[in-house]
Amino acid sequence: MNPSRNIFIENGDPELMENAARIFLERLADRKCAIETFLTLKVDPKLPREGFRIGSCFGGKEKAVKDSELAEKQLYDAIGFKQLMEHGIFVAGGSESAVLYGLGKLLRTGVYKEGKFTPGAWRGTSAPAKPFRAVYLASHFYNFHHCAPLEEMKKYLEDLALLGFNALKLNFPASLFSSDDKPSRLLKFGIGGHDLYYLAGGPEERDRTAKRLTELYLYGKKLGMKAIANATLTLGFPDTPAELRAVPPMSSAFPYDVCPSAPGGLELILKNNEKRFRVAAFHFKPDYFIFWPYDEGGCACPKCRPWGCNGMFRTAGKMVEFCRKFFPEAKFIYGTWLFDHKNEGEWKGLYEHFAKGEGEWCDMLLADSLSDFPAFPLEHGVPDGKMLITFPEVSMWGRYPWGAFGAIAMPEHYSRIFGQSEQISSGGELYSEGIFEDVNKALFASFFWSGNNEWKEPLREYCRYELLSEDTEEFIELIRALERSHAGVWFDIRLADDGENFAWKLKLPENGLPEASSDLERFRRFEEKLSPLVRGTWRWRQLMIRAEMDNELSSCAGKSTEKLESLLEELEKMYRIDVARALPRVAPPTRKYLSTSL
Repeated sequence: MNPSRNIFIENGDPELMENAARIFLERLADRKCAIETFLTLKVDPKLPREGFRIGSCFGGKEKAVKDSELAEKQLYDAIGFKQLMEHGIFVAGGSESAVLYGLGKLLRTGVYKEGKFTPGAWRGTSAPAKPFRAVYLASHFYNFHHCAPLEEMKKYLEDLALLGFNALKLNFPASLFSSDDKPSRLLKFGIGGHDLYYLAGGPEERDRTAKRLTELYLYGKKLGMKAIANATLTLGFPDTPAELRAVPPMSSAFPYDVCPSAPGGLELILKNNEKRFRVAAFHFKPDYFIFWPYDEGGCACPKCRPWGCNGMFRTAGKMVEFCRKFFPEAKFIYGTWLFDHKNEGEWKGLYEHFAKGEGEWCDMLLADSLSDFPAFPLEHGVPDGKMLITFPEVSMWGRYPWGAFGAIAMPEHYSRIFGQSEQISSGGELYSEGIFEDVNKALFASFFWSGNNEWKEPLREYCRYELLSEDTEEFIELIRALERSHAGVWFDIRLADDGENFAWKLKLPENGLPEASSDLERFRRFEEKLSPLVRGTWRWRQLMIRAEMDNELSSCAGKSTEKLESLLEELEKMYRIDVARALPRVAPPTRKYLSTSL
């Protein structure tokens, strides 16, 4: 098979291998480059299933193309063919998806110059240290993951697969199921002293969302990504009867959840999950189901609490039996996010279940919290027969709205966080609410692959590949500057004095942003050396906007300026924000957004 003039596919599933070759060539085309060496792609069953090897095709022990394929030499003149033969390389993988991982490494270590792509010096064999490398793209806030055109989303999934992510989670929210046929509307309510929002959707939006998510899940599988779906243990819809409603924990945000301990509650929860499965999950067949304790879910009634080791555990066991009727090969992940946030002994109670031989259905524990990794599993280890994965949160740190400032990049912070669990975890499910933390995704992809928290090399690869720049050490310093200025900057969005329209005022750290001006100058000097091709890309623009915005914020005294409004408008378009419906947490507070949102 010859998908291009000098890329050869030796074996493997033709559709998957051709897709990998296409993705590789499209990334070169994006950079206005062409490959001028022979590149052979093949599946080698001797390699680890997710491992790859990059090496020389000719002149050594490896020979990556068959004699019959060498007939392609008629496409070249004699001198050109000889040169190609002397510099040919191969990418071999233990599976088709591993070939894609190898191509990602080839792209990130290559040299892009004067319209030519030259493979870098990296040669060898590599396999992931962590087997579970998932990304959860929150697709229910009218953000990029929710609203970007399908082709853009598919391309972003390709980028994540090139980084080595091997599982995908999207969210098909219960709010899209309504007992009536009214159009979507955003309902406001309060829990724990905070204003929260609940999107009640109509059937058209429900079906449109199901179709979109199904297509993305199926394309993810084509890239080697397993599908992760929610099986919500208190799943309720807006028509949940009052006598069946859960008692919301402080951390829960859904007013229509069902209490599984109420008479008829469990039956309604199973019925509601089947309804959601039939609309979406049946069309892509999840490989994993995850049970989530709080935020979406939870009940604090006397019969359910402590939720994480009582009501949740009992209901999860029933849910497993129910899910296996439809998806007998699925595996199950038990989420522990925010366990013991009220010191209720949830971790201890859960481990006691496992010690008694209960919960054999649990394949993985997902453990993480709002800041440091939970102490209990670090002190007591991972229960026998289970895997432990983490839940890195890369969007919501230190600034609000987190989609309002451009790039969020925090390598030293996340290196520290990953370092706490790297010895006991088998990977993680990274949580993302947009593309503004793209750098952080690259960092965790490297952490999961290497098994350690070294963060400078993935930034060097990001600089070379995404920015086509060899000024890697300067780029590292720019990212460190963004991290230094990150914490404590908030747009405090509130109703204006007229009591109807939203407005904002700015909260800065006590010492302000004293280095913003000098940081911006460094960014400008760096940009001057970038290719014009790069300067307009969203990955660079959001980095540059961040520096420009920090400088503007440091001098605007909390009031909107035309410069700031222009930057916010650019981010709004870049992040594909649905101005009418996006939640404030992900939306840049442009004047248009504040005048049209609830």
